[in-house]
Amino acid sequence: MAAAAQAAGIAFGKQGNCFTRITDPAGLAQIADTLSQPATTGRLVRVCDRWIYTACLCFGLDLDEQQRTGFRCGYSVYQAEYGRHLLFRVGAQMDQVFDRVVDRTRSRLDVPILRTLFGAKQRPARNGTADLSLHLAAVIETPRYDLTLCKLHFGNLTSKAYTKGEHVLRFEAIVHNTRQLSCGRVLDHLPTIIGRLAGMVDRFTTTLDCVDHTFIGDGLMRRGRRG
Repeated sequence: MAAAAQAAGIAFGKQGNCFTRITDPAGLAQIADTLSQPATTGRLVRVCDRWIYTACLCFGLDLDEQQRTGFRCGYSVYQAEYGRHLLFRVGAQMDQVFDRVVDRTRSRLDVPILRTLFGAKQRPARNGTADLSLHLAAVIETPRYDLTLCKLHFGNLTSKAYTKGEHVLRFEAIVHNTRQLSCGRVLDHLPTIIGRLAGMVDRFTTTLDCVDHTFIGDGLMRRGRRG
């Protein structure tokens, strides 16, 4: 995204992999949307092919041997992350909104709500056995004085909300093992995987928006930019 934004002439600032300052949020969101389209998988395959066949596999099979034997690699997605950034003009407003959302939300996130947020029909379990359930929790963490994280765990799925920089409120959906999405993990299924994660973020932000609309103005929690 950063390379595509530079090519499009969009100025930005970053902290890690998070865009914290954007001159054209709508343009960056459009670039982000294209990265999860089916055509993107072809570009990723070409990148992986160049790396595997010319930089890695050549130590075991040179190019002639690769062509003669018809050796080919297949690619799959094991982990993925989808993020949405809400940009605030006033940092104090962001802190106020997030602190109140966290305070009101953590007491309401029971198992049925978590299942709804993650689009699951049942609790996560090992081999279908309910008494060996995987991680299922809503956690509030403060790893340092100026950072509060709201984490929701559902087996190998995680949703997070936290502040980044002075003006960005970030929401993430993470799949630690794409098997739990039950949609396939081969690279051709990347758009579907990203679509599932985007749905989790949508449901998460919608739930927060509905917690207490007396202090979250109409549409305030919907002014997000994908990242």
